[in-house]
Amino acid sequence: MATDLFTVSRLTPAGRGAVACLAVEGPGAAAAVAEEVRLARGRADAMPLDRPALGRFGPHGEEVIVVRRRDEQFEIHCHGGPAPIEYCIDRLAARGGRPIPWEQWAAGRATTPVQAAAFAALSRARTERCAAILLDQYSGAFDRAVERIEQLIDEAPAEALRLCDEIGSRSNLGRRLTQPWRVALVGRPNVGKSSLLNALAGFSRAIVHAAPGTTRDLVALETSLDGWPIELCDTAGLRDAEDAVEQAGVALAEGAAAKADVVVLVLDGTRPAAFVEEQLLHRRPDALCAINKCDLPPAEQPPWTAEAKPISVSARLSIGLDRLTAAIVQRFGPFPRPGAAVPFSEACFEILDRLRLRTIRAAKARGIHIDCFDQRSGPP
Repeated sequence: MATDLFTVSRLTPAGRGAVACLAVEGPGAAAAVAEEVRLARGRADAMPLDRPALGRFGPHGEEVIVVRRRDEQFEIHCHGGPAPIEYCIDRLAARGGRPIPWEQWAAGRATTPVQAAAFAALSRARTERCAAILLDQYSGAFDRAVERIEQLIDEAPAEALRLCDEIGSRSNLGRRLTQPWRVALVGRPNVGKSSLLNALAGFSRAIVHAAPGTTRDLVALETSLDGWPIELCDTAGLRDAEDAVEQAGVALAEGAAAKADVVVLVLDGTRPAAFVEEQLLHRRPDALCAINKCDLPPAEQPPWTAEAKPISVSARLSIGLDRLTAAIVQRFGPFPRPGAAVPFSEACFEILDRLRLRTIRAAKARGIHIDCFDQRSGPP
């Protein structure tokens, strides 16, 4: 029996599915597939390229579709349940095949490490917009930018550094191509945070009740706003809690606000502002202010001043949600044009750091003074 001549990789996601796809490649793949697959006519190792054929796999006669891509490169499409997949992989492994994860299979096809990382990240993209940006990186946007910077390091270091900083300014966005932006809704009890979460999500996720303090734990859901994946988090009402459970809920709310990319301070338009809200805005001056219940008579003393640029909404009637959504998305930062280089992985960030360091050293060697600012860690 041959050993370790070819590889077998499952290309479809884990779990039960209608059809699974296995890639069988490398020296000996054609012979192994031909021995395992019985076609109605001819042998698998003599099939025309890129033409699918129906066959039976192994002694059990598992129904499969086989495609021969190259002389030693095949696709086997079988039923998507765990048992048929394991059966096919085990039979091929017994003939010398080496099972590998699909990420390793993809890396073997990439021409650069960044391309391999982009291919893997594409499978984790949450929205079409994120996938489009990652597809640009897979197609070479980041690698081309790196080549351009390397060309400029000696002849125009200031321009090279400008390009490094321009690309680095998209680092936070790049991190969110496979992980959602975190948006926390915070405020006093009974200001309508849960109702607002449900309104933004478009369905009821959080329990809504007139009694203050209904939400005592974090309630989170994933959705998308303007094509960007976000995690909306409804928090317990901020207040001076005496009960231990309520204190824990308030602590969770404060922790969620501290970790959030965007904080939305929800105010009740029918009540004056409270000191706890002023405290939160002092800690997070970048927080958005949403004045809820704009469909009801307002308080005699407005809940906030015009300097806070509040956004009037009604979670109950879905008024002002478009303005609030646009304001949230705007906080995510400038969005790249199609085809722009966007760093999306630690490897990309490290490449940018090395390029910046090389540029600074090259400038110093030539006696050129350039202002330096690290987009990742701030001023030195």
